Amino acid sequence: MRNVGRPDGGRVNAICDIQTAPLRLGVDLVGYAVHVIGGVDSSEAEIAAIATRLTKKRETNIVLRDVGSYCIFLLVLVVLVNGKTNYNAFLLQAQMTNTFIKIGDKDFDFSSKVNTTDQFWHWAQNVSIQELRAQRWYNGDPPYGLRGFLDDRANRILGYGIIRQIRSDPRRCKVPIAMRNIIHNCSGSRLDEIEDTRNFCDGWSAEEIVHGSCVHDEFRYKTAAELQTYSTQGILGTYSGGGYVISLNSIEAEDKQKLKTMPTMGWIDKYTRAVLVEFSIYNANVNLFSTCSIIAEFNEGGGVTPSWRFEPVQLIQNPGSFGYIENFCQMTFVIVTVILTVWELWKIKKLKWDYLSSYWNMAEICIILTSYATIYVFVERYFLTKAAMEIFNNSYGDGYVRLDSAVYKDKLYLHLIAIIVFFSTMKLIKLLQFNKRIDVLALTVRRCWDELIVSFIAFCIVFIAFNSVFHFTLMTELLHFSSFLSSATESFEILLGVFNFDSMYHASALSPVFFFAFCIVNTVILINIMLTTIMVAFTDAKLELRHRKNKYDVIDFVWTQVRQILRLEAEPDNSVAPNVEDVSQARGGPDDTSTDQLPDKY
Repeated sequence: MRNVGRPDGGRVNAICDIQTAPLRLGVDLVGYAVHVIGGVDSSEAEIAAIATRLTKKRETNIVLRDVGSYCIFLLVLVVLVNGKTNYNAFLLQAQMTNTFIKIGDKDFDFSSKVNTTDQFWHWAQNVSIQELRAQRWYNGDPPYGLRGFLDDRANRILGYGIIRQIRSDPRRCKVPIAMRNIIHNCSGSRLDEIEDTRNFCDGWSAEEIVHGSCVHDEFRYKTAAELQTYSTQGILGTYSGGGYVISLNSIEAEDKQKLKTMPTMGWIDKYTRAVLVEFSIYNANVNLFSTCSIIAEFNEGGGVTPSWRFEPVQLIQNPGSFGYIENFCQMTFVIVTVILTVWELWKIKKLKWDYLSSYWNMAEICIILTSYATIYVFVERYFLTKAAMEIFNNSYGDGYVRLDSAVYKDKLYLHLIAIIVFFSTMKLIKLLQFNKRIDVLALTVRRCWDELIVSFIAFCIVFIAFNSVFHFTLMTELLHFSSFLSSATESFEILLGVFNFDSMYHASALSPVFFFAFCIVNTVILINIMLTTIMVAFTDAKLELRHRKNKYDVIDFVWTQVRQILRLEAEPDNSVAPNVEDVSQARGGPDDTSTDQLPDKY
């Protein structure tokens, strides 16, 4: 909008036009230009004050718009995350643990009573079979209407459960030369490269040459693609998605007989590395699915290491009004992602290589790329869930249904959303830097960055040195120090004051010496040096900012605007009276109001 003076000497409003570059969430104000109005001297104090006031007002409005828009975007992300979380997931996980693991039970506690192969079969025959099907009521009546439900009568099993075994290939293990005269074979380690994938006949007696020549299918290897499973992480190792499978898809009496026959045929032997009981359930009361894995890892040195994982997820959208709100937020998220992409491409075109010099631009790129990955994972998870539901419905609940892929995509979706929320929340620091109290953080880090880097490098070197000592000294005595990574975790806990000194003392006579040296060097010296560096930089930053004013007093501005809207405070006068004679002189000609210069009439 361009403004011109009135020839009658009246007052005009809006003396300046602030031209800002296109603005968006979190983009700095690029600058402004003032269109000079004829007859108005911008060097006058009154004119300069009005120009400053109008400029600050417009810039503050833009800042408020950006902060408000970004907060709405964060609200959309929060809705998307909350739509995938459910407090009932914790309760469902606890229920499944109580049902199958039975912690504290004197006979069937999977966590403490399963230490041998016979104890595993005892648990499988008396717990897994019993709990995977609804049993008779307390008065002996059959459970009519509960076909396909677990014995808790609340969770519906999807298809049927399986018991999957992972075996080591004995051909890949070599006995040391010094012991070959006495010991002729070994089972090997848990690496995927030495996993046995051959087909056998009953009792692992001979390798199957012609498919179907052996009776029991439980000795035939099935791939991960056939079972629709992913790798499973246990305590002792990671196991592939394939294996030798006992399918619990018959009536209860036949499945019980199957679990009695397999032990007599040696289905679990010295080459067994892990046995997993796997199934999936759905609870319509809370709209939650869950994949269930109960793992018994057979140690090379003897014994069984039990573990389990119940992962409740929400794969079907909530019904009702919140479902519509979630749909709206999903569409909004896609639209905002496209808008951000167009804007960043425009910035790259304008700034070229200078675009890469800003950390916040890199954060924007991370947000955009992660957003597109989130959209792709969401769509893929939708189709995986749809395919699993089609199998379940078409087979009337009897078909083999695995939700591993859909659950994996759902977890990946939540992790991607978490990354977006992290970078988006951190972006608020930049948006609020007009306040000097917010800017003190960046100023403090900038002042002590070099000293912090040096101190951090020294801390890492000393920490790795002590961690190596703890690992090599206690690796055979304490589980927490058995690997380098777990040893590093335990060392961090020592720095936080969480440790068991008695166990370390009894494990090694030298551990107290290393323990006290570690605490003194890292906690008392190095960490205090870093804290002192930060405190000195923070004090200097506060002194520097003490006399600096906020770039925008947003709270005062909002309060003033509210009072003006409510007519409790008058708006300031932003009008001036232009000098018409100065306008004429500025144009280099006579006064426009004079008629002496008009041509004669013929």
